[in-house]
Amino acid sequence: MGLLSKKTLICERCGKEYQVRIALGSHLCDECAAREKQKRDNVRGYVDYAAWMRWPQYTEEQLDQIAAHRQAILEKYRQTQGISRAELEDVSEHYRKLSDEQAADVLMRVANSSITSTIGAAYSGNFFVPTAFERTVVDVEDVFAVGYVTTHQIQSSSREVLLCAVFTNDPYLSVFPMLYAGKLGFFELMKSKSGRRGVSFFFESLCPNLTYPVQELRQLKKQIKTDGEVKGNISKENMLDIISDASGNVGIFNVKDMHSDLLSVSAAMLDEYGYIHEEQIDEILKMDKALNRSYWKKQIKRLSKYEIED
Repeated sequence: MGLLSKKTLICERCGKEYQVRIALGSHLCDECAAREKQKRDNVRGYVDYAAWMRWPQYTEEQLDQIAAHRQAILEKYRQTQGISRAELEDVSEHYRKLSDEQAADVLMRVANSSITSTIGAAYSGNFFVPTAFERTVVDVEDVFAVGYVTTHQIQSSSREVLLCAVFTNDPYLSVFPMLYAGKLGFFELMKSKSGRRGVSFFFESLCPNLTYPVQELRQLKKQIKTDGEVKGNISKENMLDIISDASGNVGIFNVKDMHSDLLSVSAAMLDEYGYIHEEQIDEILKMDKALNRSYWKKQIKRLSKYEIED
């Protein structure tokens, strides 16, 4: 028999005999290998995240659990009081015929459906969607800590750019990065007091189960070392390692590799559950046109009782 003669193997999944010329890695028949690939592709963002974090490769059973976990979050927050693209397109064409009450209803439903993006993650009032890993989602209720550090990888003369490490109890996505820009005051050279208040207010308002105050990473590190344990679903050693990575802007915290664009497959996933990116909402409502923009700003001003500057 030659070196490339076929070998008969037993599939590890179904027990069926199959033949190959070269046997490498797991012993799976074509059908079982195709099924596992389909499952892996279905949660590709989580698989890629695990690779970045140097976690063990997921088993087929774990892939099923990840898919069920993601669906549970999305079903929990399926938007039933939002607005569809078709409705937005109709409103865009006939907005001048709307009464003030109808316009207010549109704006309220738009707010329910809107997804906002920043560098690192998109978010609604219910969940985060990391922009680097496709079709991943984190429940705001799972966030237990947020630490931040000034990053100089993005230069701004008027703002302090804060790199935030958002720690979660999600078993498949334990931390993700986000950027927050705080405006520098006249006498502030590097640290924005309003920016730091703003990032604290943002996460403390959005995430109800924080076990730590939103604070600088060095302060969070000091607190964990003092406590000797983590008030969350991460070991002390892993959390300290992550804080070191975030402080050094390495790994998933490399700001130069981060972006704010929501991946198309992630946007399609959110659309299925009733959410639309705010940029697409603006595009559908033709907010680039002066008359449209003026109308909706007038309605927002009337609804919110404060003036929005152009």
